[in-house]
Amino acid sequence: LITMFDATFDENRDISGGQPGVEAVSRLRTTVEPASIPNTLETRALEKFPPSEDSTRLLRYTAPGDGFSLMHSPTWRVVRETPKRTTIRLLDGGDVVAQGNISLLKRIPTGKQLTLDDFVTDVRSTLEQLKGQVTQVETAKLAEGSKLRALRVVAEGKVQEVDVIWVYMHVSDDQGNRVSAVFTLEKKRQEKFAGADITLLSGLSLIDSPAAETAKASNAQAK
Repeated sequence: LITMFDATFDENRDISGGQPGVEAVSRLRTTVEPASIPNTLETRALEKFPPSEDSTRLLRYTAPGDGFSLMHSPTWRVVRETPKRTTIRLLDGGDVVAQGNISLLKRIPTGKQLTLDDFVTDVRSTLEQLKGQVTQVETAKLAEGSKLRALRVVAEGKVQEVDVIWVYMHVSDDQGNRVSAVFTLEKKRQEKFAGADITLLSGLSLIDSPAAETAKASNAQAK
């Protein structure tokens, strides 16, 4: 009867588009002891939770500071995060298809929304430095049942003689919570990208910050 075993793992992982390189030695010790089956793991308990196809394919990401969360495909990989910005990459094997930056924006008054025209003006101002041109403007439709409002502007240009596409999005709710997202990809990869921004942000949930909740509670008491 084996009651304990040790294992050592040597790992030498090259740098890729989705993760840094790693050189590491890991040691694992496992101890085996007799135990009864917890009630929560008995067959009759597990039958109440049938396997969900979506749950096996999607990952949940929550941004630092709890400003927003994402349910996303494993093909998206978070590579950098700060309280105000998350950088995420769409991977195809080890190749980077696109990179996106999702930024938490300052709240606006409840009931107000950024107009599509104002968003296009903001994007064009940014594109002046990049020498890009707007090619598509729309109020995008997210997943069915989503209560979020999404503005979408697509632009094209060149960076160091490489044809590039930028996809700018502004997503907000009726409570004034909002994020902006910018996706960058080489034009030759647009077929692989194929609306991946819409699919990704369809899994977006905006979260009221504690400060926002306090402000809302104060307003309610004042009324």
